[in-house]
Amino acid sequence: MEIEVDATVRPVRFGLAQHDCHMLVECQTVPEARTAVRIGGNGFLQQGSQTAEKILRCLINANDKPVVIADRLLNLGLKIINLKCHNVGSISRMFAVCKLWVRGALPAQFAVDVPAIQVQQRVIMKIIASLLMIGWTITTFADPALPSREVSFVNEVSTAQQRGLTWLLHQQEADGSWRHHPAITALALTAVYRAGRPLTAAEQGAAAKGLQFVLSNVRTNGAIYAGDDKDKYPNYSTAICAMALLASGQPEYTTTIRNGRKFLLSSQFDERTGYATNDASYGGIGYGKRERPDMSNMQWSLEALRLTESLDKPVGEDGSFRPRPDASLHWEKAIQFLQRCQNLPGRNDQPWAKVASAEDCGGFIYMPGDPAKGLPALSFANEGQPIDEKTPLRSYASMTYAGLKSYLYADLKKDDPRVLAALHWLQKNYSLEENPGLGKQGLFYYYHTAAKALTVFGSDTFTDAAGKIHDWRYELLNKLVSLQKADGFWINDNNRWWENDPVLVTSYSLLALEILQARHYP
Repeated sequence: MEIEVDATVRPVRFGLAQHDCHMLVECQTVPEARTAVRIGGNGFLQQGSQTAEKILRCLINANDKPVVIADRLLNLGLKIINLKCHNVGSISRMFAVCKLWVRGALPAQFAVDVPAIQVQQRVIMKIIASLLMIGWTITTFADPALPSREVSFVNEVSTAQQRGLTWLLHQQEADGSWRHHPAITALALTAVYRAGRPLTAAEQGAAAKGLQFVLSNVRTNGAIYAGDDKDKYPNYSTAICAMALLASGQPEYTTTIRNGRKFLLSSQFDERTGYATNDASYGGIGYGKRERPDMSNMQWSLEALRLTESLDKPVGEDGSFRPRPDASLHWEKAIQFLQRCQNLPGRNDQPWAKVASAEDCGGFIYMPGDPAKGLPALSFANEGQPIDEKTPLRSYASMTYAGLKSYLYADLKKDDPRVLAALHWLQKNYSLEENPGLGKQGLFYYYHTAAKALTVFGSDTFTDAAGKIHDWRYELLNKLVSLQKADGFWINDNNRWWENDPVLVTSYSLLALEILQARHYP
């Protein structure tokens, strides 16, 4: 069998006990070390089974090259989903826990509970490092690939995704770009690489051309953007391009991604740029190093920095990750900026937050302003209203989902009052008919951001303020499928924020579909 290391899903025929089953192999092309050492789930391999013995033989033989290890794991038809390091007395051990998601002959999930397999820490850490080097992630994943068991709906979603990808690939320009814009090209590329299946030769060729266009926009300072009238937004573009390069799973782009990270890290407003802790912009990231920060730039940058974090955390001999001194974001400073964008009196020290209405409490606005530059706080839900400290700034959903996701990336707990407040506002304003607070403006940005935020939050259902339980993945999948045009693209009738461009909106939609089906991000 030909092995493609960058394959996202590969079905493998494999016999288990008395059953002849299909098993899904999942290989994420994202080297995310933080999830690589998290444990979860309750399915263990049966000790002494032929499958367990094969895995043990694969794990113990850790002197092979990374590609050989990956090749063996794919041949086994398995995905390692749970790893955690324990200290037992003076002996460090790594428990390798593997769970099979079985489809086909078995009607439901098949897993057997037995003691975990103990293997020497250094051996396991070597395997983790090897898989990360070639662009894999080892992450928890125990749910079905789709929230619905209806075969017709599964097929409908798959068809919609393929039609969208086909349409999007046909829009590629001769220079390899989409719309001659690095960030739009990167969004399209990420949608292609996250398609959930091996790419065809033609798709690989198109993606390669797109990557070359992105790389042609790399600057000497690490930023990735065009720099002309088409692209004046270096942080937006750098963050999105870095994630596209990461999604490609190609290790030769590691240095470029690291340089992009350094550019984003240097763009954070703090003492280095003359900002004090009481400045509204403190801790934020904006369009560029000299531009005021806002929630949209901030959420893209934080997502890129968190997803690429493992690239700047080499594995030490003791198995620990050691960030380089210049390669870590000041997350506490970032949290300070985030809470200054939240309508939450008692946490937000800005004057406008003190008059927040009960209706807006917990939600987010676009930016807290920059008094030093004469810029007032801004919420696009307040357009046409007075701008003063006596007028409450209205919260809206796309920025609130961006805030929720950013808080979680900053490692705030789910029971943190700021997280709970954001969640409560979203519960009061749950809707897939509009971007609550803005109507149809930014609708597909909203869908895309909500899919990421709720996936990172990790709940299969969402209960609104009326107590109704929503299978939000199913509902959002259904909504996106219903909005697809006959030719395969998506478009917003409202042209705010470029959403009358079907290339941009189709990229948002495909990414949302892919995340919803995968049930994890990244």
